[in-house]
Amino acid sequence: MKKPKIVMIDDDPFFLKAYQKTFKEEYDIFTAQESVSGLKLIEDKRPALLLLDVSIKTEKEGLQILPFIKEKFPLMPIIIVTNHDSHTIYREAIATGADDFFVKSNELKTLRIILQTILAKQENKQPNTLGFIAESDPMKKVVQQAAKAAAAYSPVVISGETGTGKEIIARFIHHSGPRHDKPFVVLNCGALTETLIEDEFFGHEKGAYTGALFRKKGCFERAHGGILFLDELEDLSPKGQASLLRVLQEMEIQRIGGSETISVDVRVLCALKGSLLQLVKKRQFREDLYYRLAVFEIKLFPLNKRQDDILPLFYHFLEKEEKKVNRVTRDTLLMLQSYPWPGNVRELENSVKRSCAMLDGNVLRKKDFSFLLQDEKKDLLPYDVAKLVALNNFRRNYVREAMIRNKGNQTLASKETGLSRQALQKILKDLKIDGGS
Repeated sequence: MKKPKIVMIDDDPFFLKAYQKTFKEEYDIFTAQESVSGLKLIEDKRPALLLLDVSIKTEKEGLQILPFIKEKFPLMPIIIVTNHDSHTIYREAIATGADDFFVKSNELKTLRIILQTILAKQENKQPNTLGFIAESDPMKKVVQQAAKAAAAYSPVVISGETGTGKEIIARFIHHSGPRHDKPFVVLNCGALTETLIEDEFFGHEKGAYTGALFRKKGCFERAHGGILFLDELEDLSPKGQASLLRVLQEMEIQRIGGSETISVDVRVLCALKGSLLQLVKKRQFREDLYYRLAVFEIKLFPLNKRQDDILPLFYHFLEKEEKKVNRVTRDTLLMLQSYPWPGNVRELENSVKRSCAMLDGNVLRKKDFSFLLQDEKKDLLPYDVAKLVALNNFRRNYVREAMIRNKGNQTLASKETGLSRQALQKILKDLKIDGGS
């Protein structure tokens, strides 16, 4: 990927040399020490951004040529550079068409953030055909891997923490591949009970069991010709693993209660939080199924390992909000880049929505994200503990709803949920729920 071009017009050769050296790895820098050669440079190079000194040869010369540059290159962002932190110059620069303002005495990381911010906003004015942001090196590598996977027919395993965008990558593979006009079916393995696995995988015929009032197609049949995305693969039970392996080997299914063998053509993409190979080593996942699935493996890194994606993602989500935000303060941007984002991209998106919903005015400040700093102080529960808490909450709400619907009758609740009466009674006892009769 080509580096963005930046033109710098400044009569201070020390400044030009120092900043050119600082940013040469990130940008193609072109410099000029007076207005005429600078304007010619803009014409020739068509840069993504201009750094323009307030006083080039004469006082405020930069401000004087700014309207001319803006009229001729209306889409090019311009940052005014000055030696003095003057509110008067700042107001004049913004009023004349500058996009931002930088004082040379400030730290370099401040300028870096300004550059990243403005270029990210420019990028997000264009349609995002990939459906995700890929500015960091780790994410660019993921894009390359996903593009290769899209052109193939083999299964793909996508791993990464919660909220890193595994389903987005799966949808990109679908959208970019030869099956883009065919179904994309999602199944969450974490929601499958033992009694539901075969029904969800293969479907059933009308009358196959009590309550089967209509024929139902399973996920493999619904995804025929397209892609089946299995999320939270680590939660698939041994029975589910055996069923999945059989379909991948035979590419045939049979509905519950049916006698017809149905051929299916399905490409399987899987996602999980950890390492599938580690699950195999711990004997929690079938080795033969692992070798069927792990033809392509794509690993997504957490957001705090993809620093260059944070601000582009932030502006991407900000653009989607109904609330109009005219400016984001620099200390806010610094805080966003330094925050560890334990919830990854999903947490960043939620934070943008939350801050905009509560915003008074049209300027986002650090205090508008104070909830992040409060949450950061809380200890994160270990994964196994958090998962148990969430599971118990689900069981409690689910069983309580079943008992209410069936007016406390355990027999009717058992039939409706598919749980045996003994299993239902055990849940009621374990979670101390009123058991009815």
